[in-house]
Amino acid sequence: MRDALLDDHARHYATVARAIAYIRANAYRQPALSEIATAVSLSEHHLQRVFSEWAGVSPKRFLQYVTKEHARRALRESSEKEHMERSECDDPRVAVGAGGFVGVRT
Repeated sequence: MRDALLDDHARHYATVARAIAYIRANAYRQPALSEIATAVSLSEHHLQRVFSEWAGVSPKRFLQYVTKEHARRALRESSEKEHMERSECDDPRVAVGAGGFVGVRT
């Protein structure tokens, strides 16, 4: 009985790890629960239950976190790039806006 329980725990852990990897790799496509469940060979209901038990959040909520973190990272990188572009130009007559070069002040 104890061995069977340990086997279930190990199998669930591996399944959740595969689901997390799948979600991270495909977050840009926003996969549905059914797609994630198919990828890890579980029913939607079973994946929902096991994932929530192990990760503490639902697969959908985890996908939202991953998407939000990706958006934050992209925004931060964009802001850093814009800052670098602005600092490269020493001419105070050059106006640089959020989209890049805007014009030359006369």
